[in-house]
Amino acid sequence: MPLFTESKRPFNCASPNDMYKMHKAIHVNRIGLNIVKKITKINLPTSVKTNYDFVNFVKRSNVFCYVVNNIPSVSNGEVFECLLIDGNQAWIEKDHVGNYRYFTKTTRATNALGLDIFQLFQLLNPVDVLSRKSFLLARREITNLLDADYEEFNWEKGQIAKYKINIEIINRPAFCFIDNHIAKVIENHKDILLLLNQVGMKNISIKQKSIHNESPFHISMNSLSEILACSTWEVSDAISRLRDVGLLNVFKSEELPENHVNPDYPSLPYNLYTIPFYNELLINAISEKITEEVRHA
Repeated sequence: MPLFTESKRPFNCASPNDMYKMHKAIHVNRIGLNIVKKITKINLPTSVKTNYDFVNFVKRSNVFCYVVNNIPSVSNGEVFECLLIDGNQAWIEKDHVGNYRYFTKTTRATNALGLDIFQLFQLLNPVDVLSRKSFLLARREITNLLDADYEEFNWEKGQIAKYKINIEIINRPAFCFIDNHIAKVIENHKDILLLLNQVGMKNISIKQKSIHNESPFHISMNSLSEILACSTWEVSDAISRLRDVGLLNVFKSEELPENHVNPDYPSLPYNLYTIPFYNELLINAISEKITEEVRHA
């Protein structure tokens, strides 16, 4: 059964199968895709604090013309040439629950296909459109294009910036540190430390699930050993060393808050990791620790 827009036009919400087919048509067959993005600053209400709040606010606001340069500034269902599919007609209006959608259909079709702003941007990204990463990238891009400022996104940007700086330091430890002891520890464990930072950056969680304000992530010992082509014993030894000096935080399953325990496997042992910002304060503390170790060796 079709749903109906505010002006009573029949439509169907884009299903995963619809998204997959359209994504393939755009990126494999190079059909349509006449989208030109732009940046427009908007002021969010003070009630928007989390990513969830932001997504709901954006869906209920007509921001299409603010982030896409060649979408007309209309919201009353006025028809224009579809920017996604050649030959289709398109329009923007509210759906049955009050969210704005981009509707597209052929001239002969009865029902239109409705896309919210995040689905539209997912289609534009070459990443697998059915993956979690696809929505994450779409949400971040729209947030940046709207120059949005809210609590959880600012925390998220801080996490991304932390990982980028950490990775730069890992790649050039001798240049970044005068202390040769720290440079040596990083150099000796460069591959696993780099991999852990990369995994952490790809799996930034929501702020509500942070541990000591840092985003936690999980990767198994087997996965690490397979990627690094070494034994799990070597991985375990490296993780212990990085934890001991303070370049990595390790939380065993029994130490985790309840909202971090996997509900499907609550009794299985596993670790969550967080990575601190390798700033001057931390490095000085690590330097003192390593200096003491060397003195007592």
